[in-house]
Amino acid sequence: METIFKTNTNQLDNKFLVAIKRLFKDQDIEITIRNVDETAYLLSNKANREHIFSSVAEYQNEKTTSFTLEEFYHKYEKSIGNE
Repeated sequence: METIFKTNTNQLDNKFLVAIKRLFKDQDIEITIRNVDETAYLLSNKANREHIFSSVAEYQNEKTTSFTLEEFYHKYEKSIGNE
C-alpha cells in the first residue's frame, strides 16, 4: 500500500504519528519528506504547462466569463440537480 499525506508542518502532532502507526501496524515503512512547490509541479508536465498558459492567455484576452456561485447554480441547476 502507498499513501501520500500532504500537510503543513504546523498540523503535525502526536495524533498524526499514532494514526500512521495504526494504519501500518507492524510493517516496515519508508517516510519521505519533500517541500511541495505546487507551481513547479504543475509546470513540470508539458500538457499541464500548455493548458495553464492557454488559460492565462484566454483570461488576458478577456475570453473568460465571471459569475457568482449563485449565478452558476441558477445557470446550471438542471445539470447539477437539487442536491
